[in-house]
Amino acid sequence: MIFRILTKLEKRYPLEAAKAENLDEIIRVYTDVWSDSRSKEKLVQRFKRRYLDNPKSSGITSIITCCDKGSIIGFAGFIDFEINFHGNIINAAYSTDLAVLPRYQALGIGALLINALLKRNIVAMDANMNAMARKLARHMGGRDISNCIYLRRWSRPGDLLHRWVNSSFTVHEGAKIDERFDSLWNIVAEECDIIGVRDQQVLKWRYEGHPTHKFTIYTLCQQGRLVAYIIVTYE
Repeated sequence: MIFRILTKLEKRYPLEAAKAENLDEIIRVYTDVWSDSRSKEKLVQRFKRRYLDNPKSSGITSIITCCDKGSIIGFAGFIDFEINFHGNIINAAYSTDLAVLPRYQALGIGALLINALLKRNIVAMDANMNAMARKLARHMGGRDISNCIYLRRWSRPGDLLHRWVNSSFTVHEGAKIDERFDSLWNIVAEECDIIGVRDQQVLKWRYEGHPTHKFTIYTLCQQGRLVAYIIVTYE
């Protein structure tokens, strides 16, 4: 039933892949819905980085727009990535940046946009989606591999006082992402049944030169070999 309704709804409010010239209008919709405090310049950088610079992305077409008489009334951005699934690399995506202009909300536009994501081969339900969006996606048959849990907490002075000590390991702050991260990724990928690809290319896109956040990389090395890393940011 719901999909028949969505089919009729799409005839009235057609969906289409975004074009480069739509970016300003998409950002206008985004700020109208979310009242984002960042400058337009920062938002443009954010969107270009997320959809144009992402090495796994389909570019601006990773954003699906919904229109009424030629004007964009809502959109959903799909972050493309890859999953190593039992040794096979599979394309995947998750939904983010879902926005519908207030006067068009409660008409099913959000469901229409999420339905476009459900047509992808693999859908990863991600913590970027709020509770209402997750509930709607699951109600519509959204498939998820596992729940994503983000660990966030404030740093404390004690974190610097109780350090693990082992003379064979060294910790480096402010490390650069290089070929060592590919070597570590290849080892980890063989040990995990399902894991999102985190090679050097993806990590550089995700963390270097971010327009709104500064990330610091800590590496743990044993005799010069990278054995672990953690990437942190302070908000």
